[in-house]
Amino acid sequence: MSMKRELAARYRVSGVPHTTVLNEKNRVLGSQAGYVTAEKLIAFLEASLLKPAQIDPVDDLLEKLAAAINNETRQAATSSVVEALASSDRGDRRRLVEGLALQGPSSWPILLDKMADTRLAVRAAAGHSLGYITQAPLPYHPFASVAKRESQIGQWRQWTSEQNR
Repeated sequence: MSMKRELAARYRVSGVPHTTVLNEKNRVLGSQAGYVTAEKLIAFLEASLLKPAQIDPVDDLLEKLAAAINNETRQAATSSVVEALASSDRGDRRRLVEGLALQGPSSWPILLDKMADTRLAVRAAAGHSLGYITQAPLPYHPFASVAKRESQIGQWRQWTSEQNR
């Protein structure tokens, strides 16, 4: 994906002109599509600074994941990211998976547990994320029977265990 398209997707820009106001953490404070007069632009900028838009949920999830300092907070944050990846609105999927990758092997056991979830979308999101992060040549088919998935997860558990030695 080109840099322009990636930025447009990240900030939900579908056409130009488009004005987006960001804070020091690159969080969107305000966003407005279309041409505006100078007066309306000033009013938009003031409003964006005085009453910022709601925090982007992806940024919020990634901050919680990065701030996880123990197993409990890491498990909660990783689970929230996997749930977001499994949702029908998968905005910023790449950023979420990259956030998991930054956690390194500490996220692997949580993703393995999520691969056994009863919900197909959660299983698929966890399996895809673990496969992408590790680049391991192991199979995982979220549509497979429970017995087949358990066997595949067992292979993944063995592989991750060997990598952490």
